[in-house]
Amino acid sequence: MGKTNKHMSSRQRQTLRAYLACIPMVLAYQALVAVVSAGLLWGVRQINLRLVYLTGRVAVTSGDFAFLFTTWQGWLMIVLTLLSLTLLVMLDVNGVLYLAGRLLAGKEARVRDAVPAALRLTRRFFNPRGLLIVLYTALAAPLVGVGFTIGKTAGLYVPDFITSVIWSTPLYAVAYTAALVVLTLLGIRYLFVLPAVVVEGRSVKEAFTLAPRVMREYWRHFLPRMCIFALQIGLVFALVGGAIYFAPVVLGAIDERFLMLLFFYIAAVVGAALSVAVQPLQMIEITRLYLGYVRGEAPVFAAPQTAWLTRERVRIGLAGLLIAVIAAAYVSSVCFDVLYPVGGDARLVAHRLGGNAAAENSLAGLQTSIDLGAYGYETDVQRAADGVYVINHDNGFSRTCGVDAAVSELTSDQIAQLRIAGPGGAEEPVPTLDETLDAARGHGLLFIELKGPTADRQMADDVVAAVRERGMEDQVAIIGLDYGLISYVERTYSDLTTGYLYFFSFGDAPALDCDLLVLEEEAATPNAIEAIHAAGKQAYVWTVDTEESAESVLAGDADGVITDEVAMCQRVEAQLRERSDFERVVDALTFD
Repeated sequence: MGKTNKHMSSRQRQTLRAYLACIPMVLAYQALVAVVSAGLLWGVRQINLRLVYLTGRVAVTSGDFAFLFTTWQGWLMIVLTLLSLTLLVMLDVNGVLYLAGRLLAGKEARVRDAVPAALRLTRRFFNPRGLLIVLYTALAAPLVGVGFTIGKTAGLYVPDFITSVIWSTPLYAVAYTAALVVLTLLGIRYLFVLPAVVVEGRSVKEAFTLAPRVMREYWRHFLPRMCIFALQIGLVFALVGGAIYFAPVVLGAIDERFLMLLFFYIAAVVGAALSVAVQPLQMIEITRLYLGYVRGEAPVFAAPQTAWLTRERVRIGLAGLLIAVIAAAYVSSVCFDVLYPVGGDARLVAHRLGGNAAAENSLAGLQTSIDLGAYGYETDVQRAADGVYVINHDNGFSRTCGVDAAVSELTSDQIAQLRIAGPGGAEEPVPTLDETLDAARGHGLLFIELKGPTADRQMADDVVAAVRERGMEDQVAIIGLDYGLISYVERTYSDLTTGYLYFFSFGDAPALDCDLLVLEEEAATPNAIEAIHAAGKQAYVWTVDTEESAESVLAGDADGVITDEVAMCQRVEAQLRERSDFERVVDALTFD
């Protein structure tokens, strides 16, 4: 490998304008990949759906995925999914690297050649190291923000209800932080693997040996250079984005929906194009720097040769796009209230009886929620050692009461001596199911989640019996994360309302055996909610605890939200109902 000073002398001749000139090529390739990927994923989805249906299921969800590892259908779905991820990495990442290599070699970079070239590389990754690259690119890189990513998993996240448990438990928090640090360091250490395989033609094994050695020698130059490059690209995009942002201030004063929508749709198209171009430009620069490190002199490139992109074709394309945007703006102005509803009328359900307004899962919290005028109240029931049902979220009382004991290890009399720590130093007793039902009677809808290791059919039967004893069948919804258990309740006690909670699904989730579908926030997409409504069911979203989340969810079509911040959500609902047309469009573009 060459010396850094040689690389730097060559690097100084590379212009930012050349990168910006690559944007048309990049966008054209991304458009082609979008079409190819859509066809690929449609085919794989159809096969996987048939496999799911063969097991007698209508969908796979977060509460019913064990069959993936216990049936041949499940294993075949896993294999097909891994193959799909591999092909997406080939298309989304390796195709761009192929174009980067051609560009940096001074050769013609033809978009139509990139897809077959990328797919031909697939066989190189059918080995353990190759699979690790695919999994890191598809699953780990989006979480840590280091490394190349693919479009279909770029928004991958750890659900809030999981991270809340992690950060509230010191051991989990340390382990989670350590895992993120390790994944970040691995991403940096092996960042040059894909450029080495795709551009230089090395084997994956060779790249795994070479890439960390190159990074170790040149990281002091590489990391600052990439930061500078990101700032340069960011500044250009910020200037464009700034122009897009400030223009609506003028248009916002115009009470003309068509003109306002026309501007925003143009802004959305430009913004989407810029966001799509960011990673490919970074990939070109990473590849350029890598080649400089291994060869001793970084290649310098000019604007790519794009004979296919003539001025006439550009004019025709832009004219067609403008006509489509104008048509979309006109139709949207006619259907404005349907596309951009006022919102702010979802039902508010207090999480764990009172949310953050009082001690968790306490009768004081329930009363606070009643006083606030909440539509309903969600709580968690578990079985104590003597068979009495008590209210508690965790399997034990360590977090809430400072006692390291599981619910199932203590009798109801012992649990009655415990106190739940609340805000302001308040302490509240742990209520029983009977006490909670009595306190909630006549005050909205009570969502009872069958919780913990004691959640079984006996619990379901006993909870239903307690509800029937008080004549509260119309005031209670039985919910849970265990689909098999909720399905049992729905089939056995069809007169009661049932709800299934999940944070991911594949298949026909609205056809599941339940009356309500309670989706984790990120799973509550407009399409998912629309499908649930089309099936004649209601969609609730959990857990909505920030103003940003509340604005996003409450502005949509969800029937209700479960929240720790009832008062905040009420305030957001009031603000949503007072929004101008301009604000409704801004919010829709922002949150979608």
